[in-house]
Amino acid sequence: MIPTGVPPEFLARVTSPAQAFSGAPAQAVQIWTGEELCEFPTAAPSDVVRAVEVAHEAQVRWWGLTQIERWRVFRDFATLVKTHREKLIRLLQVFGGQSRFDAFDQFQDTFNSASQYAQFVKRMSMSEFSHGAIPFVSRLRKDSLPLGTVAAFTLSDYMLSYGAVDIAPILAAGNSVIQFVPAQAYPVSMAVLELAEAAGLPHGAWQVLPAHSTDLGRAHIDLFDHVVYIGNTATGVSLQQQCLDATVGTTMYMSVKNHSVVMADANLEVAVRSVAWQAFMNAGYSSVHIEKVHVDRGLYPDFIRKLRSLVERRIVPGATYDHTATMGSAYSQARFDRVRNHTVDALSLGADILCGGNPRPELGPWFHEPTILLDVPEDALAYSEETYGPVLIVEPFDQVDEVTTEIAHSQYCYGMQIFTEDMALANYVACASTASFVSINDGYHMLWGAWNAPVRGSRDTGTGVRHGVAAIRQFTRQCLTMRELAYTGEPNSTQSLNQWERLSLKVVYTSAFLRSL
Repeated sequence: MIPTGVPPEFLARVTSPAQAFSGAPAQAVQIWTGEELCEFPTAAPSDVVRAVEVAHEAQVRWWGLTQIERWRVFRDFATLVKTHREKLIRLLQVFGGQSRFDAFDQFQDTFNSASQYAQFVKRMSMSEFSHGAIPFVSRLRKDSLPLGTVAAFTLSDYMLSYGAVDIAPILAAGNSVIQFVPAQAYPVSMAVLELAEAAGLPHGAWQVLPAHSTDLGRAHIDLFDHVVYIGNTATGVSLQQQCLDATVGTTMYMSVKNHSVVMADANLEVAVRSVAWQAFMNAGYSSVHIEKVHVDRGLYPDFIRKLRSLVERRIVPGATYDHTATMGSAYSQARFDRVRNHTVDALSLGADILCGGNPRPELGPWFHEPTILLDVPEDALAYSEETYGPVLIVEPFDQVDEVTTEIAHSQYCYGMQIFTEDMALANYVACASTASFVSINDGYHMLWGAWNAPVRGSRDTGTGVRHGVAAIRQFTRQCLTMRELAYTGEPNSTQSLNQWERLSLKVVYTSAFLRSL
């Protein structure tokens, strides 16, 4: 039975012969029940080769449009995302297992991304001019040109946002893109693609290939001009080496384990609220969610008491389309098993449970309670590895240097929160960390929404950039063109080398003086 709000004609288009691939069949299910909603063939290696050929042709057409024409595509895409809000939110809940709260949050991210990239495309110049080595004598032109055809390997956790946050800058740079998605993410990804093509994106400039396994596309790396990967670090490092061997550039978004620090002078209500919502956003399946919170020992008893109260009242797992439930389920058995393994492992090594800790099979096959662990030993899996699920570790600290040392040694700290009224202390902790972004006395929404501020990963979180013009520039190659208007730098046929040397010195000293003005 097709859930209310999912257009039957849309599912018919997804499974139609026009969308047929030649790989093994796969099913997309209603996450909360496991009920099969549609079946379609997945892509085979031969489909990848054919898709690359189509993408090459489409990229020429896409880059051949004027800057204003490409801006209109992005503008109209944002408008269509806004118009189809309820359909997109329902698809996320059905195929992604998200609560209404988290699906709406992802819709906001998608709309903001599309509208902001539209403005970047309209305003940014792909060609810049400046003086060359000698002002007024030489002229330099720097062109940002598309890389060509980009492969993007994405997951199922943010089916909608990937199309705007991570695919949009690839297209904004003038590239074509082939997105490899798990079969479960295929319907939602196709819904976003349909809106992009309805907005005027040339057919074939963005293609979505459902993958029966994570290996699809990896045998054809040499066919691509660049590779984007979103997933765990172990697989990402392997793929990165493969791309290096094929001399193909990469943009990687990998594992995360984000931290929150609550100082003695923190506003307790604000800290508890922000930590609770950010720890369990999208059931913990997010690159910006918090997995570990460090609390000043003097504040620790009150913090865990209030945190438990808030989580038990407001973070409610459930399979409902309205706001009755505020947390959805995992989107695969593998994700669910990882949460269980990390929880059971920590408990077996002596950790305590503040709240949660149990599966909720009566709600659906992959539901798990929001879980808060205390006294987690350092040799537990959840202590240092990415859990990527609804599990939060809370631990007290005596000296702030204990916290900064731990975070500085972390390979996975993508973002962090700091709660304190002492801005000097906050800046000290932020700069001592390896985090790519830091929110002070807030969750992540205000910082994530600062679209002119690029966020670049580091260490094992990857080095990809999200947001801002820099996110577009990373998918371009630079071409420098120099035009000399007079002096060429080489001696002419009538000059002796002594004459040429004296003239060169005059030119060098004069140009240095002019540049200093």
